[in-house]
Amino acid sequence: MAFWGLVIARDDVARLHDEQYAHFRGGIEGLLADCGVPPAACRRSAIAITALVDGLWLELCLSPEVFDAAEARAIAEAQIAALLDHQAQGERGEVQRD
Repeated sequence: MAFWGLVIARDDVARLHDEQYAHFRGGIEGLLADCGVPPAACRRSAIAITALVDGLWLELCLSPEVFDAAEARAIAEAQIAALLDHQAQGERGEVQRD
């Protein structure tokens, strides 16, 4: 939290954060493309995955008694699998029902 506060307050830290985040996001976009996610969806999907990982990490740090790393991993894997399945259904033109 202190680091993120610095991102807001200091241009040099914000620039470093943006560079590192772009590099990390770019790597995820490449992996998603390798999994067949359409190019138009890769950026948003990568942002969603990054947010998921950041949120799980933060909750593990703040409330480690709520869930452990193995459960966090299972949550992340399930959500990423759902995202990839959603993308695959969209490519096939399948109707999605809630």
